[in-house]
Amino acid sequence: MSETTHSALNHCLRAVWQRTQRKHLVGGLLAFARWVVPLFLIAIIIDRYTFLPGWARALVALVMLVVSLRQAWRHGWSRLRRFDATRTARTIESHRGDMDSLLVTAVQFQRSGAAPGTSPAMWELTQRKAEAAAQEIPPREVVTLRDLKRPLRIGLGIAAVLVVLAILHGPFLAAGLGRMFTPWLAIAYPTNTRIQLGEGELVIKEGAAAAIEIHLSG
Repeated sequence: MSETTHSALNHCLRAVWQRTQRKHLVGGLLAFARWVVPLFLIAIIIDRYTFLPGWARALVALVMLVVSLRQAWRHGWSRLRRFDATRTARTIESHRGDMDSLLVTAVQFQRSGAAPGTSPAMWELTQRKAEAAAQEIPPREVVTLRDLKRPLRIGLGIAAVLVVLAILHGPFLAAGLGRMFTPWLAIAYPTNTRIQLGEGELVIKEGAAAAIEIHLSG
């Protein structure tokens, strides 16, 4: 058979594989965000009240990234794979449950041709049946995204909280980001300190003692 004869089967296998990879990639990204944002907020709150030294902030940032990347690996990135037609065909068949290794056999025929002693008519029939079956397999039914709904909702909630905090306390978050990920820079958190001198003029004789009243707030 020509290469174009296998276009439906190959297209189906590629589409299922690509959808699977996107699912694992997004799953890992959602897990990363689900961990790195809360850890970052906890870190800057601790840093705000303890004013961690540079080396400690660098260590906190490293731990935060390692933990978040590990969660991303566990929840998606570890399952990213190169394209393998046989493995993808097995995935489809395990999902469908009624194909009797039709796609796997067709893929093997594409690679090595019919085994010696195999009927050419049976070989051609297997290829045609695999092509016809491939046209009726929607990738979205084989690779469902239902198990990403909960992580997506959590991720959107975290993103919403981060946006609100950025609107209300943007300079604070920016300072925390700089202090965590550029710990060698001397960045201070913004404050709202107000200094107010006592009311009225103060006239002091030269050499005399005086008490100056200053109010601090914020």
